[in-house]
Amino acid sequence: MIFLIIVGIILLLNLIINPIFLKLNQRLNKINLLHLFSLSIIFSLGFYGINYVLLNKGWTTFLYLIGIIVMIDSFAYIYGKRFGKIKMVPEISPNKTWAGAIYGIITTIFLMVVVSILYAIPIIIGMVTKSNQPLEVIDPHNLLVNIYYITFYQETNNFIIFWWVFCGFAILVLATIAILGDLYFSYVKRQYQIKDYSNVLRGHGGILDRFDGFCFVFIAFIVYQIIISSVR
Repeated sequence: MIFLIIVGIILLLNLIINPIFLKLNQRLNKINLLHLFSLSIIFSLGFYGINYVLLNKGWTTFLYLIGIIVMIDSFAYIYGKRFGKIKMVPEISPNKTWAGAIYGIITTIFLMVVVSILYAIPIIIGMVTKSNQPLEVIDPHNLLVNIYYITFYQETNNFIIFWWVFCGFAILVLATIAILGDLYFSYVKRQYQIKDYSNVLRGHGGILDRFDGFCFVFIAFIVYQIIISSVR
């Protein structure tokens, strides 16, 4: 709660101070204000999501989500360089291709499902289960329950098949959101005709560009947690 209040205060100050700088630089208009508001909300909620995961879900869940983001970013780049022919949105991000995105998502799903399987082995053989406990007391290092709120306590083939399909679908959604987040940040840069958000990591989009997919994925994770908690 305290962190949420701090994030709210920072967001409010950002929305008050930044328009003043835009006005002083004669760049105050509706489009710039919209981008300012959007980026402020995205960063605030994104960092709140990161803090929420670290404090309430544990470092394993945090690394799992980071793994999805890093893998889709890396494999999309590798496959795009090797097989990319058709650009996704060349006027926004000329380096992103459909082949890179599709193959990157497939590879990310496969590798992260393998990670999930390795983590699920103790649950499958009956060594660990938290399904009958309230969500508040779930072990913060029980990766699969923390992310999906689903365990293997129903040991039927149909249920297990459903679990892995759901797991793969969730990774697909998060990987896609990471790509969309990257595209949005690229769009904002194109609107301002800049290559980097800052001088840090020049040539790689700037330091803020490293958090594009992170913010979007962690926001999506928080939304999923709220939805699944309400219907559980």
